[in-house]
Amino acid sequence: MESARAPQTVAPPASKPGLAAATPQSTDHPALSEEALAAEWEERVQKATEKAAEAEFDTNTALEHAREVLQGDIDDVMVLEATKALTTQATSLAETQRLIAVEGLAAQKAPAALKAEMMALGQRMRKTQAQVKEELGRLRNSKQIKQQQAATNAVGVSEANAKRANQDAITAEAQGKANAATAK
Repeated sequence: MESARAPQTVAPPASKPGLAAATPQSTDHPALSEEALAAEWEERVQKATEKAAEAEFDTNTALEHAREVLQGDIDDVMVLEATKALTTQATSLAETQRLIAVEGLAAQKAPAALKAEMMALGQRMRKTQAQVKEELGRLRNSKQIKQQQAATNAVGVSEANAKRANQDAITAEAQGKANAATAK
């Protein structure tokens, strides 16, 4: 038995509701697609730049605090607090760096200027991460630095005392000669 159904026609994807936005516009208006892509990348780069600036600001604040702690008398409690703050910031910075690295890989499809800007952000994050690593090393070695400073100061004081003693001996000898000459 044959069915009496009429053949169904299938509408092209663009004419189906909900898919019109999903189909690329590049076939009809390639310039519109490039403009939309550039605008999307501009927004992505802007968000990444804001995230990087926020991370850099917070990291630089923690770095300044760590450097202040290492100046003058090194207090173990302050060193521990600065180490914790810098370690926390290093974690946050690493997350930001990872986000920017992912965006940097995706930026291979971005316009050249935006691609270069994203790569520069990655470089800034790596530089900041290196500064954090270096300062954390200084904080962790602060006891050794303190001992070295104490040893350097002790050597300086010893040298000054030796010079003063030598000068006193020369002065006493000259005084003795002068007294001997006047006694004759």
